[in-house]
Amino acid sequence: MRERHWDLLSEKVGFSVQPDSAFTFRKCLKLGLDKQMEVITKVGETAGKEFAIEKALDGMEKDWQPLVLEILDYKDTGTFIMKVAEEVSQMLDDHIVMTQAMSFSPFKKPFEARLSSWENKLRMTQDVMEEWLLVQRSWLYLEPIFSSEDIQRQLPTESKRYNHPSTHPHPCLPAEAD
Repeated sequence: MRERHWDLLSEKVGFSVQPDSAFTFRKCLKLGLDKQMEVITKVGETAGKEFAIEKALDGMEKDWQPLVLEILDYKDTGTFIMKVAEEVSQMLDDHIVMTQAMSFSPFKKPFEARLSSWENKLRMTQDVMEEWLLVQRSWLYLEPIFSSEDIQRQLPTESKRYNHPSTHPHPCLPAEAD
C-alpha cells in the first residue's frame, strides 16, 4: 500500500492509520480496525489493482530496455535497412493492447499521465516502424531495377538520382537559392 492508500483508509475510518514499527496487531485491535473490515478490504483491493497496473507498466518498460534496433548495411550500397524481429513486432502489438486495457481501468487514476505517455511512445514507435518498413520495401523492390546496367543506360538521370539521392534536390522541396 502506498501513502495515498493509508490516507484514504484514515479518511474512511475517521482516524489516522499510519504503519510504523509500533503498528502491531494488538494496536489494530485497540483502534477497532477489526470492525472496519469492509473499508480495509475495499482500500486493500484498490491498492492491489493499482499495484498491478504499476507493475505491468514497469514490466513493459523493462521488456524494451535490452532491445536493440538492428540497422544493417545492405549489400555495399551505402544504404541501410532496418531488421525487425517478429518477436519485437508482436511485443509492440501486445503492449499497445495491454496499455489500452489499463487505460480503461477504474484504478488508473494515479497512473493516467504515465499510461498516456507510454501509449504515445508505443504508438509513435509503431507508426515510425510501419512507415520505415513501407519505404524500405519500396526501396528494396526498386534497388535491383535501378542497379541494372540496362536501366542505368536508359534512364541515366533517374538512376543517378536513385543511387545518390542526397546530391539531388528533393522534388517536393523548394530549390536552394545560390
